[in-house]
Amino acid sequence: MITWGRTLLLLVGVWGLAGCEMFHVEEEYLSCPEERSVFQACSMDYNPVCGIRKDGSSQTYSNPCGACGDEEVDDYRVGECDT
Repeated sequence: MITWGRTLLLLVGVWGLAGCEMFHVEEEYLSCPEERSVFQACSMDYNPVCGIRKDGSSQTYSNPCGACGDEEVDDYRVGECDT
């Protein structure tokens, strides 16, 4: 039988490990589709993404559709680009 002290210690340990993972933020890059239409129409919603261009530079776009509408952008991540 597990005592309350051991149970509490186990719960605090699990909670502590979960807390460390909760604050770890990893930037995930998403890829634009291989085939893109020249006649692509994007909505005007503001959901900023940071587009990574083929030359390695980055630019903030208003949304993923706008980023992938630029033929020079291959990947993007959620959020504005760092200045």
